[in-house]
Amino acid sequence: TPQDVRTTANPTFNNITGASFQGVIGNVTPSPGSFTTISVSGSITPVSNVGINIGSVSNWFNNIYGTAIHAQYADLAERFETDVEYEPGTVVELGGSAEITAAVEDLSDSVFGVISTKAAFVMNSRAGDNSTHPPVAVQGRVPVKVIGRVRKGDRLVSAGNGIARSGS
Repeated sequence: TPQDVRTTANPTFNNITGASFQGVIGNVTPSPGSFTTISVSGSITPVSNVGINIGSVSNWFNNIYGTAIHAQYADLAERFETDVEYEPGTVVELGGSAEITAAVEDLSDSVFGVISTKAAFVMNSRAGDNSTHPPVAVQGRVPVKVIGRVRKGDRLVSAGNGIARSGS
């Protein structure tokens, strides 16, 4: 039987999906105070891919606990301030007039990372935007600007001018 959630101390919600879920939550007026815990058994599933966010740009969750996170993209990146705006795939090193700059020397031993295209995880995410503080891939798979012939499995090294080349 339906419950009047306005007067029920611990209401139970079953089989709430899609717009119904949003509608029910939108109509809940806890008294006194607000929800401190919402417990779920089973799954929380969006009605479409890439259709639901957890939190927002201005309202973040504090801690997220879990066993596994699955990401579509494949690099770990951190935002760093650049001396000029760089395109994704640019090879960078620490230094310049800001935190990072394009790797300018052939075989530079100061290479730090590559400007990411779509990082799976971005650390220091609020440091700035992509033009002033782009995510720099420090590990994982990321497209890289290269010159010359590169074969699968080749080690990449700096070729200067923010570009890589095969180390073979």
